[in-house]
Amino acid sequence: MNLNHIAKKPFFDLFYAKPCMAAMLRSAIYDASFLNADGSARGPRGSMLLQSQQKIIKSKEIKETVAQIEEIGMQGNHITAELTYTDLI
Repeated sequence: MNLNHIAKKPFFDLFYAKPCMAAMLRSAIYDASFLNADGSARGPRGSMLLQSQQKIIKSKEIKETVAQIEEIGMQGNHITAELTYTDLI
């Protein structure tokens, strides 16, 4: 078993328990599509975890996804505990 598989296991467990894969994908796209003030692309930074960004999103699914990502980060395994929220997203 390699580290990549170990890191993905909490996500696979979540996907089998709940049908949330589409919401996770939307969260990743939303996080990666933020723009800087000058209009240039910022890329993924985990900024969707900020309360100010969650007010802008106005999507219950994405807010639930943020909670699931935070749970995986805290209660996943020794690999997910080392990853940043940006990496988890």
